[in-house]
Amino acid sequence: MNRALSVLASLIAVAHIAGCSAGVAERTRVEKNWQRQGTPIEAMQADLSDCQSQALDVVRQQMSIDADIDSARGGGSAAAQRGVPLPGATDSSKFSLERRRANIINNCMRAKGYLAVR
Repeated sequence: MNRALSVLASLIAVAHIAGCSAGVAERTRVEKNWQRQGTPIEAMQADLSDCQSQALDVVRQQMSIDADIDSARGGGSAAAQRGVPLPGATDSSKFSLERRRANIINNCMRAKGYLAVR
């Protein structure tokens, strides 16, 4: 049961981070429309999914590091030890993670040769 709750809490945290783009500054927005000459939309979507997965891995790792730091400082909550964002996490830290996620996705797509189109 604890394992299921842990997985559920992690999924909720990840969904929260992924959904935080509303109201985020322009430079942190993940571009949704990408083009690369001669690339079918299905291939673009697969590349975008790959970039999103890479970004999620980095954000999860950072969340785990932040939880370790909190634990070392005496926070030590069970949620923190599982890498789940703490309820007291500041908007600044959430914004920082969202900005990092967006930058990773956008840079990844550019590295694959795509251009953002609006």
